[in-house]
Amino acid sequence: MLPAIEEGFFQREITEAAVRFQREVENGRRVIVGVTDFRSGEQPPTPLLKMDADGYRRQVARLREVRRTRDNRAVTQRLAELARAARRDDVNLMAPILDAVNEYATLQEMMDVLREAWGVYEEPVIL
Repeated sequence: MLPAIEEGFFQREITEAAVRFQREVENGRRVIVGVTDFRSGEQPPTPLLKMDADGYRRQVARLREVRRTRDNRAVTQRLAELARAARRDDVNLMAPILDAVNEYATLQEMMDVLREAWGVYEEPVIL
């Protein structure tokens, strides 16, 4: 799998399949019901997601309260344990992640630890 990923095999296959699909749609060989064929004539309304500013403020306040009332020393310790485990190849991370969650570590805090341990994967673009 790793050599296939590194050589861009999957990215190439996805790209080729998408191009093939689009050509079939444009040539009329592939029908998309309601889009390219069998249209009703009327455009249904597009629902828009409306953000609730008060809901956002409530969520931020809840997060601040959790961070204020949790045992930050325990959170720091659990995040350090997660970091140590992430640097090893022979450790299942589920237990350290659950330990951190149970101490109210945030998803962002855990992801920061994992990014520091592993970096950020960027798929190579090979065409």
